[in-house]
Amino acid sequence: MARSLFETSRRRISSIPAVSLTDIVFLLLIFFLLSSSFVVQPGIKIDLPRTQTAEPEPHNRVVVTVTERGEIFLGARRIGAERLEEELRHALDPVQEVPSLIIRADRVSQFHWVVSVLDAGRRAGYQRLLIASKPEDAR
Repeated sequence: MARSLFETSRRRISSIPAVSLTDIVFLLLIFFLLSSSFVVQPGIKIDLPRTQTAEPEPHNRVVVTVTERGEIFLGARRIGAERLEEELRHALDPVQEVPSLIIRADRVSQFHWVVSVLDAGRRAGYQRLLIASKPEDAR
């Protein structure tokens, strides 16, 4: 029987070699290890004061952070103290209930910065103002 030029013989592969699978798994492991080291956790570094009566934060909330240097953040966005009241008003949704205003202040931040945030929150219309802390047994 004569074969044509374009015919190929096809042989079935009965199994995948284990060496190939090990190489693929190893390459995937290296990829995930390298890519996970580039993930940066966003956030503002502060050291909250410790208390014995710390409670979980409410779900409906607006968070203002005060760093030890007096920088003020609304959520993750840095804002100036002069714009805080206006920004807090914009964070209120007239349809939903008024959220709690949580102040996350570094334990060594100056008290007058925290008081100015409390005052801006009251003027903006927040009724429930909370100062965040962490339990004494937390590290």
